[in-house]
Amino acid sequence: MAGWKEETRRIAAEMTQIPQIHGEEIPDIDLYLDQVITYLEKRLEFFQRDSRTPLITGTMVNNYSKAGLTRPANRKRYDRAHVMALNIICQLKRMLSIQDMSKMSGAMEQPDRLRPVYQLFLDTQQQQFSDMPQLAEELIRRTEDVGVTDGEQEQALAAMVLQLSAQAQRDILLAERLIDRLGRQDPKGKRKEKGRNDGCA
Repeated sequence: MAGWKEETRRIAAEMTQIPQIHGEEIPDIDLYLDQVITYLEKRLEFFQRDSRTPLITGTMVNNYSKAGLTRPANRKRYDRAHVMALNIICQLKRMLSIQDMSKMSGAMEQPDRLRPVYQLFLDTQQQQFSDMPQLAEELIRRTEDVGVTDGEQEQALAAMVLQLSAQAQRDILLAERLIDRLGRQDPKGKRKEKGRNDGCA
């Protein structure tokens, strides 16, 4: 079995190859719901931790629309902008509640406003994941600095998980505080509060 340093470096290197769905790759013909689900399931497999838990279902898509995260389907068909919005939702729903994401609907519902934000999301994501090897080395160094040795696999992995969790906590808290500023005004005046476990999954 590889040591914890080698394993961390291997996983980090793998994660630099993050698959992304660029706008021009999305079919330029409108898709039916089952086609959208099949497309996203295949393209987003990288982000699934447990393959037994569906990343997206028809019920989820309908609930996202009801929550105001996406526009309703046009005659039961979904265009590129729908797929972009659903891609973002599927990737972020483990970090942000549906209620919080619904507050970003101004940037999610309108295709012209969504496209530049979507590209910024992809660019930032690519940069963050390309930096994974450097991050791995920093995690290893800090773990060694507190006295964890090569043979202490469980302690080393726990130490790195805690470091990553602290970084994620910082970023999520900042995101939530920015979202709270978004939520102070609701120009449409139509959205109801929805919790994290409101059936949107």
